[in-house]
Amino acid sequence: MAVVLDLTNLRISRTITTPFLRIPPELRNHIYNYLLIGPDRLSRRHSAFCAHADRSSRDIERPPFKVVDDHKCICRRRQFLGILLTCRQIHSEAAPIFWSNNMHYFESTNLFAQNVSNALREQYGGFLHHIGIVSTCHIAHHGSAFSQSNKTDAEQSMWNILLTCKNLRTLELEIDIVQQFQKQYLKLRTALPHLKRLTLVRVQGFYLESQPCLRDPQLIYVKIPVDMPLDIEEHTEFHNFCRSFRDLVNSISTNINNMIRPLGAPLPHRLPPSLRDNTNKRTITVGQNKRVVSVTFYGLPNSHQTRQRLARQRLFEQNRLKAAGLPSRSEAELSLRVKQLKEEKEARDRIEMRLEEARVADIKEKDRDKRAQEQAVAEAKQKANQRVHKQRKIKKTEKAKQEERKRVPKKSP
Repeated sequence: MAVVLDLTNLRISRTITTPFLRIPPELRNHIYNYLLIGPDRLSRRHSAFCAHADRSSRDIERPPFKVVDDHKCICRRRQFLGILLTCRQIHSEAAPIFWSNNMHYFESTNLFAQNVSNALREQYGGFLHHIGIVSTCHIAHHGSAFSQSNKTDAEQSMWNILLTCKNLRTLELEIDIVQQFQKQYLKLRTALPHLKRLTLVRVQGFYLESQPCLRDPQLIYVKIPVDMPLDIEEHTEFHNFCRSFRDLVNSISTNINNMIRPLGAPLPHRLPPSLRDNTNKRTITVGQNKRVVSVTFYGLPNSHQTRQRLARQRLFEQNRLKAAGLPSRSEAELSLRVKQLKEEKEARDRIEMRLEEARVADIKEKDRDKRAQEQAVAEAKQKANQRVHKQRKIKKTEKAKQEERKRVPKKSP
């Protein structure tokens, strides 16, 4: 007799717990902090294996936030964000840490409005604690570092979205965004009760050459921050503060130009040895009141210590790959390059073959056309000869008939 099992009351667990989720929440938070909290967009550096990393300590290093035309360089991206895609529980635990503990920079008001209003989930808008809307496209020229700009719909939309981020702690904005929207500025204290600091920021690019190459200019970038009070209600005082910030940036730009391009410097000019990546923060004193401003340089050459650290990382990775029986990064890149060159050569050969086939086909087509034309000419000539021969034969027959009529005597009546 067959045994029948009753499975109607069997409980099936629908939750699958991984070993990671068995770790206490406090330790998981430490792991999330280690993985997801990192340098902001302006402060990221190229890795030891990136082609844009400076290895000579003489040339400037193009900052990752300005490398947008090389798909191989991923240094400008945040790392380890894949953990947010593992499962819902990990996402719900890690996402608040990511959004609230990092400084989120946006290149323009358009990008801020698009990402925060459209791409960011509504429940995470309250976790945004640190926001910066700063462009890195400003280049210092002779004279004023600023140009006139007008209000735009994107800036108005940016302010509308920004005032909904209720838990914002720090805010970095450009002067134009603040000066043209005084009404929105006055709403910051009431709309954002947790806001502790508003900073006017200018990220300025400086040419190293007096006559820069337009194709590949040598640029370093400097971040100039000035804290702005949140309680300036007087219209005149507000605009005086904004004007003083512009004057301050112009004075600092002149100071930095003299620092990186001193008079009488030999060509090609190199930065002073004191300007390296590990000494990228400087205090500059400007104005009659000796105002001190802390600025940060980006794109400086690597120091000796940094080059040694990157070299050790490359050596460690090379030994690790060698111990695992794998090709080194340089060997892998070389084999990949050889493969690419081979594929490019094969592609060129295929193109040349197709071109040769097309050329041969064109020659054959022309040869057929030529033979057909010659045949048509020969047929036309043959027909013409036949007509001439026929006409001659007709004339000859008529002539013979005429001669025959002349030889035959006429009958008498």
